[in-house]
Amino acid sequence: MDKKKLAKQAAIIAACTGIAIAAPQFAPFLAFASKDLIGDVFSQFFTENDKTADSIGKIGINAVGGILTNLASSAIWDVPNSLGGGKQNEDLARALAQAYHNSLDVVESKIADDVVKEQAAKVFPLLRARLDRALAAKNREDELLALFPLRKTEKNQQPQDAAQSFGNALSAEDFILKLSADDASATGLLADEIEIAARRWYNEEIRLGDNDSSSLLKLTADTALPEPLRGFLRKAMAAEIPSQISRIVKDKEFENSWISFQRSHLQAIYSELQKNKTLSVEEKALIAPLAERLNNLSKLENVPETLAAMSADILSRSHESEANLKQFIAVQAGNFAAKFAVQLSEMEARLTGVLT
Repeated sequence: MDKKKLAKQAAIIAACTGIAIAAPQFAPFLAFASKDLIGDVFSQFFTENDKTADSIGKIGINAVGGILTNLASSAIWDVPNSLGGGKQNEDLARALAQAYHNSLDVVESKIADDVVKEQAAKVFPLLRARLDRALAAKNREDELLALFPLRKTEKNQQPQDAAQSFGNALSAEDFILKLSADDASATGLLADEIEIAARRWYNEEIRLGDNDSSSLLKLTADTALPEPLRGFLRKAMAAEIPSQISRIVKDKEFENSWISFQRSHLQAIYSELQKNKTLSVEEKALIAPLAERLNNLSKLENVPETLAAMSADILSRSHESEANLKQFIAVQAGNFAAKFAVQLSEMEARLTGVLT
């Protein structure tokens, strides 16, 4: 495998790991819709620098993948949900909850099948009610994060399917470890995330309606979403939610937290590369240039703001064909590289004493 392709795969794994650490509840949606943006951007910066290109080539994609996903599969549970702190965390969770809410309205308006329409008339009000309760709660941050709980998958444990794990959101590490395999796998995982969340909220509202609030904490059995609504919801919501996220994060109310998330995302990737304790001395020496290049990139002025705008634009195009989306991402990544490559090289030259 040539170094450019190797760098692209390593960059996508790095990007998805950073998303999972900086904002786990967003991982499936952002990784699915814009993983190639960071992959393209980072790989250009990796391969145009001899040290980072050689590091990736020598260590190999499997080793890089293992290094970058280690935190996502175990140590993720020891770090905060958001590197940016409470306000950013609440804003991002609120944005995702609002994206679900808006998507339900759009998706319901497009239902043509009478059976699906009848089922949606019974299920959708319960989903909206659950989202409304969280969005209006006094302790809103806790309530919002409770909408998207993460489950921990023990080592060597097979991930549960959507029907078995209705009480938990799709774990970020499962998504990351499979994301770079193929687009069909990513699409299925995203649909699982949506079904799991909808099924959990549906059952929580049923229990609440039965005036048995204690059962919310002891949920051991549930009611599945009816067919054909279940299949329709998985497909239609997966197509709509990224577009809704792209609109919401451009709003002034969320803009600063969205930019802060991009900064946290870059810092999370750097932190994972830097702190991994499983590396041998030789591997640490190989991975160090990669970590430093990402760290330097994150310090350049306007990088988080530029990534925030680009990510929102890509999310808004998630309904387009794969070919069109990849072409758009490639152009965006090229523009980013053209804007920041010279600045990054000058910074690195100053740091190494080449420039005075």
